[in-house]
Amino acid sequence: MPALLSRLALLPLLLLLFLHSASAQPTSLWATISQNTSFSVLSNCIRQADPAVLAILNDTGGSQLYTLFAPVDSAFAAAGTDATVCPDGDRHAATAVLSYLISSQTTPLPYLNQPFALPLERNVPDAVAALYVYSVSKDAATSPALPSILYVNNAQALSWEAVPTSQGGNHYLVPLASPLIPPPGNGSLWDVLQAQPDFSTTVALIAAQLPDFQALLQASPDVASHKGYHTFFVPNNEAWAALPPDRLTRLQSDDQALETLLLFHTLSNNNPSSDYPRSTTGMYYSQQFYPTSSLRARDIYQAFYSALSSFTGLRLPNDLGILLDISRLSGTLHLQSNSTAVLLPDLSAYNGVVHGLSGVLPLPEDIPAVLASPPPSLAAAGNFSILSQLMQAAVSSGTAPELASGGPFTYLAPTDAAFAAAFEEGRLPRLPVLLQDLERVVSLCRYWAMNSTEGLLLFSPDPYMDPFRDDFVDGAKLEDGEGRGVWVKRLVVEGSTSLEGKVDDVVVFLNNARLYQCLEGKGMGHACGTRPTPSNTYSINDDRVVNMVHALDAVPLPPSAGTLFQALQQDPDLSSFFALLLNSPTNAELVVRLNTTSTNSEEELFTLWAPTNDALTALQAARPWLLTASEVVDEVLRYHFTPHLWYSRWIGPSKSLPTLAFDGEALVLVNASTAPAPAVPAVALQINRIAVLESDLTASNGVLHKLSGVLVPDLLQIAYSSGGLQRTVAALEGGGEGEDSLAQVLGGPGPFTLFGPLDSVFEAADAVVTADVAARAAAAAAEGRGVSLTPTELQYHIGASLVQPEDIVTREETAATFVCDSLLGLPLYLSFVNATTSHAYAPSQSGLFVNQAELRVPVHRALNGLVYAVDAFLQPPTQSIMALLRGQEDGRAFASLLTQTGLHTQLEGEGEGSPWTVFAPRTAVLEGLYLKEDIWSDVKQAPQLLAFHLVSGRRLFTPAFSNVTSCTSNCEDFCLGPIDVFSLQGQPLYTQVVSKSRTFLSTVHGAFSASLVHPDLHASNGVVHFLDGILTYDGYRRPTAGTALADRRQ
Repeated sequence: MPALLSRLALLPLLLLLFLHSASAQPTSLWATISQNTSFSVLSNCIRQADPAVLAILNDTGGSQLYTLFAPVDSAFAAAGTDATVCPDGDRHAATAVLSYLISSQTTPLPYLNQPFALPLERNVPDAVAALYVYSVSKDAATSPALPSILYVNNAQALSWEAVPTSQGGNHYLVPLASPLIPPPGNGSLWDVLQAQPDFSTTVALIAAQLPDFQALLQASPDVASHKGYHTFFVPNNEAWAALPPDRLTRLQSDDQALETLLLFHTLSNNNPSSDYPRSTTGMYYSQQFYPTSSLRARDIYQAFYSALSSFTGLRLPNDLGILLDISRLSGTLHLQSNSTAVLLPDLSAYNGVVHGLSGVLPLPEDIPAVLASPPPSLAAAGNFSILSQLMQAAVSSGTAPELASGGPFTYLAPTDAAFAAAFEEGRLPRLPVLLQDLERVVSLCRYWAMNSTEGLLLFSPDPYMDPFRDDFVDGAKLEDGEGRGVWVKRLVVEGSTSLEGKVDDVVVFLNNARLYQCLEGKGMGHACGTRPTPSNTYSINDDRVVNMVHALDAVPLPPSAGTLFQALQQDPDLSSFFALLLNSPTNAELVVRLNTTSTNSEEELFTLWAPTNDALTALQAARPWLLTASEVVDEVLRYHFTPHLWYSRWIGPSKSLPTLAFDGEALVLVNASTAPAPAVPAVALQINRIAVLESDLTASNGVLHKLSGVLVPDLLQIAYSSGGLQRTVAALEGGGEGEDSLAQVLGGPGPFTLFGPLDSVFEAADAVVTADVAARAAAAAAEGRGVSLTPTELQYHIGASLVQPEDIVTREETAATFVCDSLLGLPLYLSFVNATTSHAYAPSQSGLFVNQAELRVPVHRALNGLVYAVDAFLQPPTQSIMALLRGQEDGRAFASLLTQTGLHTQLEGEGEGSPWTVFAPRTAVLEGLYLKEDIWSDVKQAPQLLAFHLVSGRRLFTPAFSNVTSCTSNCEDFCLGPIDVFSLQGQPLYTQVVSKSRTFLSTVHGAFSASLVHPDLHASNGVVHFLDGILTYDGYRRPTAGTALADRRQ
């Protein structure tokens, strides 16, 4: 901070320069600085330099524009170089100084890490020699008291001023708070090292052993692409001398170990997106080391200036991919938790920057040592003493030396808690017994070493975009050296608070084990904070090979029985299921796939839900028809296979999964409940409400779960698993007792068609199943519940035959009413409505209806029938049309008129003409009608007017009257209904559907003025719809008082 204050004190010295620039009069760079006493040292250099330099700076025409980076006098004085920078009479020295300060590149607004070419430098090509400007623009929220972040190499730029020329362009003058020291020789990093006596040991080691690394330090960068730059932390001679003699001797004799160590000290070609706003090249001057959690200029400025004195928490990847911890304490940079200080910072080269270190950075230890003494990034997840003992036994046996000397591996490290759970569950023998089985110990330790020759698998968070980014690809297979694999599953945790809710957390599983992914050790995104520190733990085997260690909260085990086929074959408790599978000719191809020994595609894997022998025996006794017909057995078998892998912890609270049954259409519903445990949370699985006895048995081509029952794709299981019909299933299972129970009936061969009300229908009605209507009403009243369903009502939701969707459509096309008898013996009316969501005002999505309820698609096939979800209860009729009208206040007046005219006799029972559709004007409409007495006393027209409200035949419920024939597309959008509806009076009725749900009726020439206000009242001989108007037929003439009297006299 004192350095910052001293730089701020320079600002008044530049006032004259600013005023001169503001005049915008044509001038030259030379005139600008020579008239300003703040540049006397630099002006003296220019006078002594090659006259060509002065000619460049004295140009006012602007044929070639330049930027002059000009250290002020106080900058030279502070550096102790004011008297020696340009010795009197030394033209060569003065020219060299100026060549490093004059750029042929100009811009009014420099940007982050912008190179400025130095055309006067003759030691290196023009395309290579450059200074680098580091700048961050302010925003409106940035404190105006903070100076702009503007640096040239490691020198702070005090301003960026335009110097106008006579041609209209601008030179630029950039005053600097410290001098810029040109790199020695050809300007490469190698030249910088050779020029520093304190780096002679490093130079000698590289020159003697690593010609390729030397060439890397000498190579010219690609300025345009920002590639080929390096930040090299170089141990000084004392640091090398402080190493143990055997360590130094090993490095002097092992070229790969030396190269690994030096790459550990190097940052190169970093990703611009991840290093912004610090660097876009991998070249870091000391001021560019600072942590920031945001890309907002306000936050960058705050982080930058607070870090000039002290900071912690910056981690940058070196050339081995290992994150280096960088901090600053009292103005001095430190690496690896303050263990090593930067004593000689910011030595510039054209291809990078060198920082001299007080020590040699220690490398991470080998895998066995890391497990024996876990670093904080690993220890945060727990203890690893059990794995350490297993690893030591495997390595010391001499049969697995690669675990300590080979790689690269991404090593999976279960915690002690994970092992404790595996011991308790019987998945592994207790540790003393396990250690005696050396062959198995070696096999396990090797299985957890994932081959990573194509790159280590890391958690690589981007703090500005995705705090949970990583290298684990969903569905990927990770293999050990023997080709045994674990599979990656990424689960998104929705509703997280990461990055202010913009990014959902991601949990990574390997088989059934969750990776700890943050330093806090909690393993899940937002549980670690919005920007977690990744839990990458590095290891270097034999000082050469970089490995990665990740903690797991469970123990993944290699396949013990090979394939799923072999797992079934070797388990005596699954022999019945295995025998059924072998004896199923149509499943022969499936058997072959189950015996496939290896696969690299998650698409080819299976999850097998295998019932025990006891489960199949119980099924045989209760429902023998399921295990006799081969086609039924085949579907039952296929219903136990789910494509892809599904370990228990991948499922979450509830998930519908596809199976192989019915060509992949049949689903199962898996529910998982997690109970906390001292070690790993225990997951209890149920599939279609059948308990899983033993889960997550890994095979080479899938995973096996043992069941206490048999999955049967019958009506009840299919309805339960299809989603949204759980309340229907519960109601059916509670309907009746013993052999008469609906569940027992639906467990038979059928076929049946189940029309199951959606859960949302039950929730809306707050329905419960009770023994009878009286008990239902009492229970509802006592508990404040709504309408419920009786077993009788439930029977009306079950068709006693198979109803295929195409049958409904065909009947509609042939103008025939499709009637299906229910288990109650009463008919169900099915219709197809040619109105889908493509018609904006049509009330249907599927076009299929039973009574007034829509059949939702898809239809679900079952062994003993079909399952449809419906959006309303189906109410069985209990009275005739006339009884219904007389019992309703809205129907009282219409019933009286029908009786007066004698039409009531046709509506009393199920005689000729039934079922009937009755459009009944409400009592309030009839009683309020003007001249009502004259209208209804008209003996000629009154019966016809009433008959015009009665329809005999196939269209009963409102969906059947919404069968769209055409739709308009204007401001009064509507759809016209069917044209085949004829009243008892003989003339047609027409319907109009508007507002997605409202239906109006009219004659062919009349206005659509009568709206259905209380539709679909089901009677034993038809359906009643109440209207808010009266329908008049074509030719009807409203009587006057005179005409009515004349008609009565006649």
